[in-house]
Amino acid sequence: MSVVGGRIEHVSSIGGGDLDRKSGVELLDVLREQERIKHEADLVELAVIAQLEARNVAFEFGAKNTVDLLRHALTIGARDAGGRVKLAAAACERVTVPGVP
Repeated sequence: MSVVGGRIEHVSSIGGGDLDRKSGVELLDVLREQERIKHEADLVELAVIAQLEARNVAFEFGAKNTVDLLRHALTIGARDAGGRVKLAAAACERVTVPGVP
């Protein structure tokens, strides 16, 4: 398998060996594991963004808000950054004992 910079070779070694030699079942196992890892990484990302927002960290870096901070830190567009901040707020909303956000 040829890929720029040998990234597939590196990734395939992380996935437990040469992908070219894996059976269909083994490939699906690798795919399922990668999906689980991506899901966990997404949850961590949302928690970090929620903390950045709650602590107003953007101002420490000279950004006007968390959306602006993410735009520059991750080199993403404003719409993407805004969507991530909104999703983090919704996913990480804290609820008090009486049930008040």
